[in-house]
Amino acid sequence: MLEFKEAITILSDYLSSEEKAPLVQREYREDVAVKTIDAKWKWFDADYVKKMHERKMNALRHGKRQKVDSSDLAENKDTFALGSVNIEVKKGSLVGIVGAAGSGKSTLFNGLVNELAAESGEQPWIMMSTIESNIAFGRPSDKKRLVECIQACGLAKDLNEFEHGMYTNVGESGINLSGGQKARVSLARCLYADADIYLLDDPLAALDAYVGKHVFEQVIKKELRDKTVLLATHQLQYMQQTDQIIVLENGGVAESGTFAELMSNPDGIFSRMMSGYHYDEEASESAATVAANDALRVVEAPKTKAADIVKKEKKHEGKIRLEVYKTLFTVVVMGYLLNFALEFAGLVILTAWASDTSNSSSQSMFYIELLSASAIGRVFVNYILSVVWFNGGLANSRFYFQQMAASVLRSPLYFFEENPIGRILNRFSRDLSDLNTLMYADLYFLTTYGLSVVGKSVLICVSNKIVIVILVAVLITISLMQKKFDRANLECTRLYKLSESPQTSLIAEALSGSLAINLLQCDSFFKEMFYKYCDNYISMFNMYDTNINFFELRVNLLNGLVTSAIVLLSIVFNEHNTAFSALVGLALSQSDSTSKDLTMFLNYITFNKGNMNSLERIVEYSFEIDQEAADSTPDDEKITVWPSNGSVEIKNLDIAYHSKPEVNVIKNLNVSIQSGERVGVVGRTGSGKSTIASAFFRLVEAKAGAILIDGVDISTVGLSKLRHGIQMISQEANLFTGSVRFNLTLDADIPDEELWLALDKAGLKDYISQLPERLDYQLLANGSNLSVGQGQLLCLARAIAHKPKVLILDEASSSVDGEADRMIQKVLKDELNGSTVISIAHRLNTVADFDKIMVLEKGVLVEFDSPHALLENPDSLFSNLVEATGEENSLAIKECAKNSGQKYK
Repeated sequence: MLEFKEAITILSDYLSSEEKAPLVQREYREDVAVKTIDAKWKWFDADYVKKMHERKMNALRHGKRQKVDSSDLAENKDTFALGSVNIEVKKGSLVGIVGAAGSGKSTLFNGLVNELAAESGEQPWIMMSTIESNIAFGRPSDKKRLVECIQACGLAKDLNEFEHGMYTNVGESGINLSGGQKARVSLARCLYADADIYLLDDPLAALDAYVGKHVFEQVIKKELRDKTVLLATHQLQYMQQTDQIIVLENGGVAESGTFAELMSNPDGIFSRMMSGYHYDEEASESAATVAANDALRVVEAPKTKAADIVKKEKKHEGKIRLEVYKTLFTVVVMGYLLNFALEFAGLVILTAWASDTSNSSSQSMFYIELLSASAIGRVFVNYILSVVWFNGGLANSRFYFQQMAASVLRSPLYFFEENPIGRILNRFSRDLSDLNTLMYADLYFLTTYGLSVVGKSVLICVSNKIVIVILVAVLITISLMQKKFDRANLECTRLYKLSESPQTSLIAEALSGSLAINLLQCDSFFKEMFYKYCDNYISMFNMYDTNINFFELRVNLLNGLVTSAIVLLSIVFNEHNTAFSALVGLALSQSDSTSKDLTMFLNYITFNKGNMNSLERIVEYSFEIDQEAADSTPDDEKITVWPSNGSVEIKNLDIAYHSKPEVNVIKNLNVSIQSGERVGVVGRTGSGKSTIASAFFRLVEAKAGAILIDGVDISTVGLSKLRHGIQMISQEANLFTGSVRFNLTLDADIPDEELWLALDKAGLKDYISQLPERLDYQLLANGSNLSVGQGQLLCLARAIAHKPKVLILDEASSSVDGEADRMIQKVLKDELNGSTVISIAHRLNTVADFDKIMVLEKGVLVEFDSPHALLENPDSLFSNLVEATGEENSLAIKECAKNSGQKYK
């Protein structure tokens, strides 16, 4: 009843929550696509939203349909407000939206989405399916149109490198794609939708120079030339090609106009942003030509076999393994034997009392006292057993939960690539619940009903020994029925439990992508998928339930035959005495309950075997999944302060992913980096740049070769020491639910003064200081109550506070504006000048003044030298990448590299 009440409360809260207003098609002025008049949007922190929801729920529970007044809550809980927004966008125009990190670009888009039709977010959402399904997204699959979208988004070359092309399964959240590939798949999905208005939230940030220019030209300028496009970006080199520019600052529109109009004001915000930022209006033809040719190959040779990258859930077949039963052999059942002995004693006492011909009151009192003692003993034993059993079951469940959690958290990265979140959640929810039932209720009733059947059968046989023959025949029949039933029931149980995971995965996936689903109006597609999974689950459960009911029916028929046989035999062999009559009466009374007990006993045998499957699945996740290397090793004691200098040497490094161990994504890499050097890693999308970053943290292990830091092979260092010794700022900000302080310190002992100093150097001090609780302000999961750019800057502040000797940056400045990017580069030079910095970059300006550049092509190191030396060779790949950024920008990069080279010398 308690669980039922809690479930009703949760469902009531859910059903009483606000409904999202459906998208409504409206008529606008012929020449205006988007218009806002004094529009205001606010973000609230978690406490504010929680209090609003609680007050509303309390009002509903008390039958009061009162409106919750938000003015009752503190206004200082607003974390961000975008107010008095007045914009007007003409149909068919390209509008650039620019501003510093946290200025409100994404908030503006989120405020507009209820009226618009397609959006590509700053953090792309990819569903667990094939690339084709992610692009078509529930719409009819038009092969020609799909290829056009693939070509425009520069995905053709990537798809040709996949074994199954567009039919490759990308895994949960697109985990098998690089950041740039995910951004382009998301963009292709919007392009395929053929909407009237497009909101593009910095889709170029994760792309290299070649692909970025190609996407801008082929998608935004060509494919969407007749559409209304709002492009939020930090790539200011494209602003000259827009029809209108909107500049956001401090939660409002600071400037608006054409490129020429804004540049005509030298003191304007946009002019200041453009100062020092080099741009070029000339197009680069080479990237477009290469991508077009790749797209043609996709058309000519489509790959139609779907790839199953996500590992199928393991289904144990045949009998339950004996070792699984051994897990339960430690459960003590002697108490239940004692409990049954007392119950059986009570029945014997009743039989003896009924057979006693003396009418002595003292004899009757004797029987009453014996029965009372038996009953009291049973109550006492049952109480003790319940306490022991409950605590034992709780301890067992806690053990498996902790073991399974530790095992999953220690599993390698590919485990999460192969196992959807719904499958993992199913282990921690349904399977653990089944284990609790198995360890407490099922075994309890199995033992109780089993011993009851044995005892009552003995009583029935005592009444008439001929019944023994019938019982033996019945037991043989039931055992044959049970054997056949078990085979079917085990498979039915496994199938219906396996059918639960897809539902959970789809719900989790749809929640994370609800914005894209609503905007692209594909909710019916996801409903159909959910209905299909529900139908499959219900079918599996009905098959399981029908199988049990049919078995129960046959057992009950046999029990009816046994009762009838007892009656008939008692009549035939009637001994015409009081004792015999008492025994026959007892036998008949017990035969009916024996029938029910036997049915329940066989049912609980079935339930236990079915729940044993849950135990198998828990044991698999607790002890059988692959684990990462040890947290600590004996060699850790020999290197107390490590790394101390930060020198890095990579020797003959080969890396392959678990899904394709025969294919090396990094091939024979040899690099030597001196302490304190800043090294840029560049290359086209998918060249292996992020794989190198993962290898430093051993998220993916080396297949051959080694990475040495200060002369120590990182494969010999415990993971805890390794991951505490170096720092990383990745493409997606790694932030955790908790305070700003925790996200900066990660439980390290760092004084608040140093934290504020780090925030100041990262450009976040003013923002954090005006938050309600400052350093104690609570961040939501993944830092979702910060902008993407602010999240990156917070990670930079973390790195400054920790002062690592080795810092890895994986396109860390992709989500920040030019001014913030320059500040990051200044921090790397001035505050982390003693650290070895390895920066993976698509913005070549950010690494132009670095000491060395690593150029990768398909996992092979093709160039490694100073930027100036590489640019002196016009045929180098680095030179080609620089030239692709445009004439003005390439000249600026070359000048920066030349100045840096002179200093380096």
